[in-house]
Amino acid sequence: MTAYRVIPLDEELAWTVRGSLRAPGYRHPAYVDIADALGPCRVCLRPFRVGVERRILFTYDPFRRHRSFPLPSPVQIHENACSVYTGHAVPAELADLPMTLDGYGAGRELITEERPTSFAELEPAIARVFVRPSVGYIHLRDTLSGFFICELVRSDAMDLAS
Repeated sequence: MTAYRVIPLDEELAWTVRGSLRAPGYRHPAYVDIADALGPCRVCLRPFRVGVERRILFTYDPFRRHRSFPLPSPVQIHENACSVYTGHAVPAELADLPMTLDGYGAGRELITEERPTSFAELEPAIARVFVRPSVGYIHLRDTLSGFFICELVRSDAMDLAS
C-alpha cells in the first residue's frame, strides 16, 4: 500500500471564513445554516450532526495549492471551532458517505477516477490510483454532490516539500 497523508482545509483559512463570512479569494458571501446533510466538515473531517450543528457553506478552490487558475467547489465547515484532522488515512467516520477519488497529474490533468462501492474498498482504490506514477495527488469528493472533501498526497511527496 502507498503511504499517504490527508490534507484537510487549512485551519487559518477556516478562521478567516468564520470571521468574515466571505469565501477566500472570491469574497462571495458565505452561508450559515443548520446542517441538513452529513457533510463532512472540511477541517475536522467529521460528519455533521444533521439538524443540530451549524455549518458555513462557501466557495473554495481545492486546486489553489497547484495552479493559479481557479476551479472552485462548494465546501462546508463547522461554524464554531473544531480540531484539524491530523490522521494518515481517511477517517472511518466517513464510511457512510459515497466517495469518488480523482487522481490528478501535472497541470491539473485528471489521470484516473475511482468510485469505491464500500468503505472497505477505499484503501485498495487509493492504492490503485497512487500506483500510477503520473498521479501527483488525489481529490476525495462526495459522490452524490461532487463537493470536494480533502486532498490525499503521497507521504514521500510531502516529505520532499517540507
